[in-house]
Amino acid sequence: MVEKYTSVIDKRVLGLFIILTLSSIILFIYSGSYIVLSTPFACYFLLQIWNNWKTAYMLLLLCIPFSIQISLINHSLSISLPDEPMMWLFLLLFILLLSAKQKAIPKWWWRNPIVVIVLLQFIWLVVAVFFSKVPFFSAKFLIAKTWYLVCFFVFPIWIFTEKKHFNNALFLMLVPIICTMILILFRHSLLSFKFRSIQDAIGQLYYNHVEYSSLMSMFFPLLCVAYPLIKKERKMMRRALLILIIFFGIAIFLSYARAAILGIIFALIVAGAIKRKLVNYIMPVFYSSIILLLIYFIGFNKYHDLKPTYEHTNIKNSPLWSAYTGGLPP
Repeated sequence: MVEKYTSVIDKRVLGLFIILTLSSIILFIYSGSYIVLSTPFACYFLLQIWNNWKTAYMLLLLCIPFSIQISLINHSLSISLPDEPMMWLFLLLFILLLSAKQKAIPKWWWRNPIVVIVLLQFIWLVVAVFFSKVPFFSAKFLIAKTWYLVCFFVFPIWIFTEKKHFNNALFLMLVPIICTMILILFRHSLLSFKFRSIQDAIGQLYYNHVEYSSLMSMFFPLLCVAYPLIKKERKMMRRALLILIIFFGIAIFLSYARAAILGIIFALIVAGAIKRKLVNYIMPVFYSSIILLLIYFIGFNKYHDLKPTYEHTNIKNSPLWSAYTGGLPP
């Protein structure tokens, strides 16, 4: 009897969702408003976060690569749509969950050294914001940092409890990332893959080529790790993943972000060192090199030689300059 009643409710919800979607499409054609077009999705997400917030979290992961940044109030504020409003709801949900059950976060999580370091950094951030000379922007940064930590540092301990959850999350984020990569590479090919045209190819899909390359470089090691884990009998899947690894490598190189390229090279070196049990030799050499480099630059004030030449920067066209100066010339 209960299952029959639930089935009737599901059919009614599905019917209402279809009617709402068709109505939104019609209104979008008439008005051209993307807010109207996104209404069915927003309603569905709200329903899921009320009914099954774990499914809603997976929808959040799916939307991250498709989200775009929109500037507000003369570039003094910005919002990423649709992922940031979804994070706001998860921050509210976190407060409700913690209020209902104060011990919702397990004890082992609090004892983790990484958690302790992140919490200390967050406390120091609160102290810095409290003494900030620009409280509006500092408070905005603190609030944004809070919902990011809640969504991607706290909620995963409740979401990822089984191996399949990790696989589903990887797939849900990987598919939209590949879609954006294909679109960007297609645009970039029309511009002859020139360095100065990469930002034009990216458009509004990502903030800049650094953010675009960073996202790809974070997923590249995951693909490399997944390849040997696939059984040799599944030849088609192994070949598809190998093609995907090569595709990511080409896209990262054509993003022209040196940090991402060096990060991939360093990750491959560390992976090889781990496999051959050479980490105890390579990591001390690496950190010693970093320390010697810092001593060289700080001790002899060589970092002054690396200061930017503001006469050659394009600061006049920067929207941030206009936001802070009210359009006054530099």
